[in-house]
Amino acid sequence: MLTTTPIRVLLIEDQLSDAVLLEDTLTEAAPGRFTVTRADRLATAVELLHRQPFDVILSDLGLPDSQGAETFVRLRQQANHLPIILLTGFNDEQMAIATVQAGAQDYLVKGRVPGDLLVRALQYAIERTRIEAELRHRNDEMASDLAMASEFQRTFLPRKFPTFPNSVAAAQSALRFYQTYRPSGSVGGDFFTVLPVTATRAGVFLCDVMGHGVRAALVTAMMRGLIEDHWPTANEPDRLLAELNHSLVDVLQQTDTMMFVTAFYAVVDAVARTVTWSRAGHPSPLLIQRATGAVQPLPAASAAPGPVLGLFPQATFPAGNLTTQRGDVLLLFTDGLYEVPGPTGEEFGLDRLQDTVRLNAGLPPQQLLDKLVTTVQAYSGQQDFADDVCLLAVEFAGEV
Repeated sequence: MLTTTPIRVLLIEDQLSDAVLLEDTLTEAAPGRFTVTRADRLATAVELLHRQPFDVILSDLGLPDSQGAETFVRLRQQANHLPIILLTGFNDEQMAIATVQAGAQDYLVKGRVPGDLLVRALQYAIERTRIEAELRHRNDEMASDLAMASEFQRTFLPRKFPTFPNSVAAAQSALRFYQTYRPSGSVGGDFFTVLPVTATRAGVFLCDVMGHGVRAALVTAMMRGLIEDHWPTANEPDRLLAELNHSLVDVLQQTDTMMFVTAFYAVVDAVARTVTWSRAGHPSPLLIQRATGAVQPLPAASAAPGPVLGLFPQATFPAGNLTTQRGDVLLLFTDGLYEVPGPTGEEFGLDRLQDTVRLNAGLPPQQLLDKLVTTVQAYSGQQDFADDVCLLAVEFAGEV
């Protein structure tokens, strides 16, 4: 490190002969580059640290008022912004290594420190400390940015759901909606929304962007905007997904990274209790038939289901249709819920998910969502999920 001003060294050494030797070594190796202030005990060093600035600390571990690792700990408490290099005897080398692991920049064995090594150690310690401080600052900024991004992303998600008819409270709505959203990091790649299509119909959209984290979160923000742009076609699931796909291809082809989105979109009718849907490479939702206790994936709309969004500009997304009964629940989810390995490495899987839903089909919808999450957590032995998890339930609860 080149510098035009002397490097200020606080030397903490109770043995005068050792201190003089170190000062002479520095003077001979780098004339005029260092100014050395000596303290013969830790208490004196602390007083000096409070009175004047230093660039680096060079300290013996064995002092009259402090011994061993305690010396380093107390120095760090008083000057955690300064690089600390430790001086040690040959027999204390293991202790010195332990203090380096605890945060000391380096250690030097007394009597084995040639001038060029001492100069280099001091300069490198100062530079490493500067770089570490800069990295901490950047990490703090990044953490702050991610926290803000997380807040923004949550504002994209529905804070409340539409009701049918729109004049009633949620508890009296003919269609009722429930959700669980657990991004694997500060921001996630899953997105959902529920919007009124007509006075009696809701559009239910759920998607999962390839990967997770910041890049995936940016695409979810894009998906929200694209849905708003193409909402005039919201009554036709196959057409809406086709238009979303075409717009997404146009955007993603301008980037150097391949990205794609799986999605499910359905129009649910509160009066006719019908579901009309299209899929884009997304797992099929489960229909819970409360009257019979049956739990089944939605039937395939065609022999060739729609592909993922964002790859094939002319892709089509066949629509399916079925009629439900009062009390039925449509359960949507992303693959982060079931692609979770257990202790043997075997995934929880769709079959276990369907069995778990069947065993708990009588629970109120929000309790069912919570039960699914805790069951997968118990299977994996982990509270956190490696991928984003999103669940959305639609209950056909009553008459309009």
